[in-house]
Amino acid sequence: MKKLLITTGGDDCPGLNAVIRAIVKSAYSDGNWEVYGSMDGFEGVLNDLPNMIEMSLEKVAGIHVKGGTILHTTTTKKILNHTVSQVNGV
Repeated sequence: MKKLLITTGGDDCPGLNAVIRAIVKSAYSDGNWEVYGSMDGFEGVLNDLPNMIEMSLEKVAGIHVKGGTILHTTTTKKILNHTVSQVNGV
């Protein structure tokens, strides 16, 4: 089973939920994918405890008519100031 992560960055834009929905529906129709969404954009991946949710057909049903993004988003300024700890402690 392959895994797919959807993340958003920058400001919200019209149609982003429709894109998220299309990705999830395509992945499920292929039948060989697990799909996850990163909450709060790149922050969801970069946090010490990643904040990701499993995306299902039920979760994306009807979101294409809503504005913004169900995953939320992060601006570039927050990402550029993010500190990442490495295994060697540096």
